[in-house]
Amino acid sequence: LVYGLSGRPAPEAQPPAAPGVSPDEAAVHQAMEAFVNAFNANDAQQLAAAVTPTFEFVDDDSQRVEGAKAFGDLMTKYFEGNKGVKLQFTPDGVRSAAPGVALEGGESVITNPVKETVS
Repeated sequence: LVYGLSGRPAPEAQPPAAPGVSPDEAAVHQAMEAFVNAFNANDAQQLAAAVTPTFEFVDDDSQRVEGAKAFGDLMTKYFEGNKGVKLQFTPDGVRSAAPGVALEGGESVITNPVKETVS
């Protein structure tokens, strides 16, 4: 699963990077943390704010949604039907794809306590 998360914050807004972690890598981790926190709060507006305006999402049925607003609308409906879902993301590294573009790979698991399912 690839997320198009919001860009790097202004230098003065960035927390100091941990030793051995580049500022770009720290910014990617911070963006992913904001995405996971918004998902776990079931907050579609914050989730949409955590992605880029050109974000693309493809669901398990290969239906594609483009743009932060459309993604937020989709997630509003999703959260209405899936109260209390939680996202766990386990990163496996950040790589630079191009100047100003970094990708963080990993495994994501969604747990639905109401339906007692994991996907």
